[in-house]
Amino acid sequence: SDLHKPMTPSQPASILRLLSALERRQRQQGAVMIMTAGFMLLAVFCLALVVDTGRLYVEKRKLQRVADMAAIEAMARDGACNTSTATTYAIQSAARNDFVVAGSNTLVTACGQISSNAGIRSVSATPLGGVDNAIQVIVTHLVPASLIVGGAFGNNIILSASAVATKGVPLAALKLRTTTAAVD
Repeated sequence: SDLHKPMTPSQPASILRLLSALERRQRQQGAVMIMTAGFMLLAVFCLALVVDTGRLYVEKRKLQRVADMAAIEAMARDGACNTSTATTYAIQSAARNDFVVAGSNTLVTACGQISSNAGIRSVSATPLGGVDNAIQVIVTHLVPASLIVGGAFGNNIILSASAVATKGVPLAALKLRTTTAAVD
C-alpha cells in the first residue's frame, strides 16, 4: 500500500543519504582490506628477518666455540708458532668440533705476548728474545645469505671469531673459605 503513495520531497534526500552511507561503508571495507594485507606482509617480513638473524647468531656462536676450543687446546698442548705445532693442534681441535679447514673455512694462529686494548685481548708479536705466552686463533666461515639479507650484503656473509689463550693462567678457579678451613 505504501508503494502506491506518491513520494514526499524529503524522501529522495533520505534515500540519497542511505545510498551514500552504503557507498562509504563499502569503500571503508576496501581500505581495511588493503591495510590488513599490508600489515600481514609486514608481519611476514619481520618474522623472516627474526629467523634469519637467529640463524646467523647460532652460526656465530658455533664459530666462537670452535675458536675458543682451538686456542685452549693449542695452548694446553704447548703448541708453538715457530714449529707450526700451534696451528696443527688448533686444526685438530677444530676438526673434532665439526669445523673442517678447507675452501672458505679458514683458521689462522698467532703467537706472542698478550695485550689488552679497551678490554679486548689480542696477541702482539713477541720482541726479540722474548717468550711467547699467548696463542690467538681466528676462524672464518662463509655463510649463505638469505633472501632478505642477501639483497643488501650479497650472496654470502663472512663470519669470524677469535680467541686468545695464555700460559700460566688457570682455566678455572674455585676458592672456599670458612672460619675453620681454607680450600684453594
